[in-house]
Amino acid sequence: MSVAHLGKAVEELCTSAVHELLLVAPFIKEPVLSHLLSRVGSDEVEVTCVTRWHPHEIAAGVSDLSVWRHFRHLPRRRLFLRQDLHAKYYRGDGECLVGSANITAAAFGYSATPNLELLVPARLGDSGLEMFEERLFLGAIEVDDRVFSDVSCLVEKFDGAAKPPINATSFVESLSADLGPVEDLATWTPLLRRPEDLYLVYSQDADDLSKAEIDAATRDLAVLRVVPGLDKPDFEAMVGHALLLTPIVQRLDRFVYKSRRFGEVRDFLAAFEINERRWQTLLRWLNYYLEDRYSYTRPHFTEVICRKNLNL
Repeated sequence: MSVAHLGKAVEELCTSAVHELLLVAPFIKEPVLSHLLSRVGSDEVEVTCVTRWHPHEIAAGVSDLSVWRHFRHLPRRRLFLRQDLHAKYYRGDGECLVGSANITAAAFGYSATPNLELLVPARLGDSGLEMFEERLFLGAIEVDDRVFSDVSCLVEKFDGAAKPPINATSFVESLSADLGPVEDLATWTPLLRRPEDLYLVYSQDADDLSKAEIDAATRDLAVLRVVPGLDKPDFEAMVGHALLLTPIVQRLDRFVYKSRRFGEVRDFLAAFEINERRWQTLLRWLNYYLEDRYSYTRPHFTEVICRKNLNL
């Protein structure tokens, strides 16, 4: 399949879908997505899209938050975020295209200067594809107005500021190269007991920390994929954002829409098989990195946690 025909192949996939269309790509430009969705033949087709929204990438213009308008309040359309996403995968019912092309003009051959990309036809029943979809959604969160607003606010913070490098892969790999595989995003909660020490490891100023603390921080940074070159305030804002978009924290965030006693929160997190030390560490991180989001009180000898402002 030639570069010039990649977009055409995805268009045909959209047109041929009768029941379900799944579009998965880290980078999505709104005009290209709009063009693809215009090719969907029926309003009865369930359209699901999975992407990632890292504020520095959005601010750099490689992906568009405005894709949300194609899903907001529309029946049979859902948008998800998977923040460690790298795969490019497109499926119409049982027919798939798998490869390297994001949903951008350059990737799909719509540009005067197209990228060299690859999309290979496959079937859903082929080895590994069903398992990929299962793992994809285990670590994904669904976008709603609240998630969109959270990301938009942080993008505005970074827009116009000195931007860190877009590709954080080499930085992440250099941090965790000696530690082996890190925890899956779907089940991750923080390891580093003292969240305020995370920046020391990030900025390579951790001489006073133990090896165990440095290893824990390094694993956390690898999961969160924080880009290099941030000062402390921007780093803490980025970590708070990344923390909020992890699956377990998203569920907890919804759970504490109403005031919850400490025991209720403990039992809620226990359902995810999180041991006591890990959920205590998670609450420390929330209190440190998202202090403006949550309120902690102690009426009648029991701690209570709730959202401070439901508009956040």
